Amino acid sequence: MFTIDNQTNHYVVGFAERGYKLTALNANEFKDQLYQLIDNDNKKIVIDLHHVSFIDSSGFGAIIAVYNHARNSQVEVVLCRVATTVMGLIKITKLDQVFEIYETLTEAIK
Repeated sequence: MFTIDNQTNHYVVGFAERGYKLTALNANEFKDQLYQLIDNDNKKIVIDLHHVSFIDSSGFGAIIAVYNHARNSQVEVVLCRVATTVMGLIKITKLDQVFEIYETLTEAIK
């Protein structure tokens, strides 16, 4: 499951369990929760992928939908602490050219 940490100027969306897989089984719930954050507040959203070991096409679809919804609402969405395996998928899909990606959470929240 994922967690949402509400800070003063941003939200940190993280994943509680190591080896988490963002797939068709949970992508819609993820997207719906982040849409609510975007619609109710205009704070930056940091998606911390530290514990995520795999993202399928539905998971990437959800992340892209969140990014587009946020952009239309003038809300910034960034990724951080992306695992090597997931970064490989992000590069293959060229999403590294779309998202700002940070190595640390500290860099991402600045």
